Amino acid sequence: MDVLWTIIIAVGLIGLAWYAFSAEPHWVSKDGQAFTCRLQYLNPSLMPEGRWRDAKAFVDGGYLVVKPRGSVARRPKGNTQFTVLKRAEDPPRGRVTFLLDSDPGAGGELCVLRIPQKSRALPHLEALVKR
Repeated sequence: MDVLWTIIIAVGLIGLAWYAFSAEPHWVSKDGQAFTCRLQYLNPSLMPEGRWRDAKAFVDGGYLVVKPRGSVARRPKGNTQFTVLKRAEDPPRGRVTFLLDSDPGAGGELCVLRIPQKSRALPHLEALVKR
């Protein structure tokens, strides 16, 4: 009987650990203008550079201002103003991704922003997409 309880507890702990690493906490202000998101920078050949990072973002006029959390090597530590280029066509299940550019005229820094599909910030980001 002790072996059965040990197996049940081990399976429960593994399930909790899996959930803790796969869950993405998401906060959105009541008006949907400020939110937390996940951010991944892209290199010039549009390949991911590093891992997904947590970030805080808010809509400022026609731009999206993003501040990555934690240390991001070779990236500005302050707020960066991005233009939303387009919404991704094939995002992961339950998520929405957008392609961002820091300086669209000069071939600036590209990154991908990811938020949950049911976020209140989604209409504001879609309104920023350059058509």
